[in-house]
Amino acid sequence: MDAAQREKENVLAKQNATMLQTIRDIQLLDSVTKAKLPASNLWSTHEVTILKLLRRFGCPLCRMGALQSWDLKAHFDQKYPGKVDIVGVGYELIGYEEFVKGDYFPGKVYFDETREIYRRVGLPKASFCEAAKCGIWKGYIKSRKKGIKGNFTVGDGWQYGGILVLTKKGQVLMIFRQKFLGDEPENEDLIKVIEQYLDQETISIQI
Repeated sequence: MDAAQREKENVLAKQNATMLQTIRDIQLLDSVTKAKLPASNLWSTHEVTILKLLRRFGCPLCRMGALQSWDLKAHFDQKYPGKVDIVGVGYELIGYEEFVKGDYFPGKVYFDETREIYRRVGLPKASFCEAAKCGIWKGYIKSRKKGIKGNFTVGDGWQYGGILVLTKKGQVLMIFRQKFLGDEPENEDLIKVIEQYLDQETISIQI
């Protein structure tokens, strides 16, 4: 890695650290207890937390994306027991009950009713042109083949979602921001980033 690339990564790391500081005190609603808690609680108990910023609960693409992210749970539970958590954050209650019944994301879900996290992470609302990109239709066809049902009308379907990979130490390992509705990172990319971090932590402890 040359000096310019290192400088670019250092700047990005500082920007991510600043972003994390701005969201840590945002109050979230626990979907089960209805209690309010600071966002920082979500990544304070495990070595690594995958924070899934969910979109509309009734959307078949969103349901498919939630299932895809949850598939990581079994992998990490087997290879790194107790070290990786996957937590969801949504922005509206519309469609949530059906989402839960469908078991699309069995993990804990919290609500950012003001969408402050979405804003500070840099997740805007999609325009009509962005929403109509070919990726969304490919995703819809894929969800139909998987038997994932839903709707395109109930709730706010314009909000982009994303994924944050955070450590208990307050590091940002990865940020994924959707570029079109239904856009998702490859699970292999998340696995690579998280395993690299956990393996380095293990080596540090052994030394």
